[in-house]
Amino acid sequence: MLLRAQYIPWAFVLGMFFFSGALGNSSEVWESRYLLAKAVIELEHEGQDIHGVVFLKEPFREVAPYHFKGSIEGDVVKASHYSGHCFRGKVVDNGEIAGILTTRTGIRLNLKANRR
Repeated sequence: MLLRAQYIPWAFVLGMFFFSGALGNSSEVWESRYLLAKAVIELEHEGQDIHGVVFLKEPFREVAPYHFKGSIEGDVVKASHYSGHCFRGKVVDNGEIAGILTTRTGIRLNLKANRR
């Protein structure tokens, strides 16, 4: 359960970074890995607002969906899950984002994601 809680914010943040370069409304799919977990992020970008779903797959578990909301201001991406996890990062490259996911318990994870 702790591993799952750590991945949720990570996926949200990565998704936000990818949309920061987009204009208008758009949808994209991003992917990230952390230890043995894999996250697929489906994002919707509407102006500066971002929302979407992170599908988290951990070993020996079913895929768990997590909904998130956030915003993009310049190259800074902020996202959060209703449970208290939050992500803050920057666009590193056109196809990559990096940032820190802070869980509701204060654990901080350095994460990166790539466009599919």
